[in-house]
Amino acid sequence: MYDDANETIESLRRTEAALRSRVDEVNQKAEDSLNRIQQLQDAAAKAEESFRIELDSARRLADLQKQSADTARARLQDVQSSFDKIKEDAAEELGQMQAELETERSEKEMSLQRIGELEEQIEKLESDLASRPQNTLRSSTRSTRKPRLSWKLSVAAMPS
Repeated sequence: MYDDANETIESLRRTEAALRSRVDEVNQKAEDSLNRIQQLQDAAAKAEESFRIELDSARRLADLQKQSADTARARLQDVQSSFDKIKEDAAEELGQMQAELETERSEKEMSLQRIGELEEQIEKLESDLASRPQNTLRSSTRSTRKPRLSWKLSVAAMPS
């Protein structure tokens, strides 16, 4: 029975470590997603500014010469199509990243909740273990075994 409780505690510790690792991964993915969103927003702003500059150039060319204006309009149409496609692609990717970020946040919250549940379960099991040796000492012949130190000492030393 004591070995089963120890195995359960060790299993819960491994689960806790795995969940903590997953939380770290989710946090890293969230940071990466936020960085990517910022990059996409910067690229869209640069593309918009580039588009405005080209539009102004096209207007000047139209004033100078009709033939150049026709060429500039064709180029402007190409630039507009490219800009719209880039903008649509960026908006779609931004939406996907935001959805992924929300999913990762939800997973993080669930993981943190699970960690809390596991910590409570570990405390209960350790409490049960701590009370068992005392009861065993009273009912059996003298034993020199000491109860295990609390797991909180090792958890307190873990990086957040």
